[in-house]
Amino acid sequence: MKRLLVTILCATLLVFGVELAVPFDQEPGGFKEFPAEKEYVDLRLSIVNVRTTGEATGIVSIFDKTKRGFVWEERKGMFDQRGVGTVMSDRYIVTAAHVVTPSSLTIQVSEGLFWHTDIARVLHRDIWIGDLEAGIRAFIFYIDIEHDIAVLEYHSPLFKPLPYEASRTFMLGPLGAESYIYEENAVAIIVRKRDGSSQPLPWFEVRYGKIISGGVVTDHEKDLPWFNMNDFTMDIALYPGDSGSPVFAFEGGVPVLIGVARAVSIWGTYSYATRIDFIKRILEQGQPVR
Repeated sequence: MKRLLVTILCATLLVFGVELAVPFDQEPGGFKEFPAEKEYVDLRLSIVNVRTTGEATGIVSIFDKTKRGFVWEERKGMFDQRGVGTVMSDRYIVTAAHVVTPSSLTIQVSEGLFWHTDIARVLHRDIWIGDLEAGIRAFIFYIDIEHDIAVLEYHSPLFKPLPYEASRTFMLGPLGAESYIYEENAVAIIVRKRDGSSQPLPWFEVRYGKIISGGVVTDHEKDLPWFNMNDFTMDIALYPGDSGSPVFAFEGGVPVLIGVARAVSIWGTYSYATRIDFIKRILEQGQPVR
């Protein structure tokens, strides 16, 4: 009877021209490019390291001998942060905005003493993709700090577009925007592989998990300022350096790109990604929207 009612409802909605959101798979499909227990050769040019380096200033506390006390000074320091990006075309790479937006730096205040502090002013910034030590230069084509997503532009024949489609996760239905993402949908993230002490290695691996919610679920109120309406919640572990990694759901066992990994809850219980939907238009039109 339940199946009959669903069939009748679907038929009714189709008669009135309403396109239904079809949920993603409950069970994960496979990444044939990532054979078990082998290095992930075929996607290494589609999912790449992103490194942001540069110089900035910050405010530090310095002991002033003439004043016989501590004073606050603005001093120069360096920043170096890393994440992951997905090659979407022969021109664009998608990553998390905070991967290419430095927020803190290290300042040497005296011999052997370094101060880690917030950035006051960015003096210059370089973005590198690919090899962590000798990458290809990239530039910000589009960035949305609020939704924590960015499109980088690069010019090199070395990289290959991701061989999987980017899928929309919202559809306009009779009751407004309807989500394709449901609790218990299978998801996977391709991230930097880790050694025994959770330090990132040069190659990548797949982590599988489930959707906890098509919205935001948190176990600590201090998580809340991080979020926006574009986020969804997963149970996959994320570590520093995993930001920007591609998040996949599965349609009939085939991986489809649905989001970009961006954060983990304070207690590490949940991880979060921002949906890929609105960035698709920017990629398709090739025009930055600010």
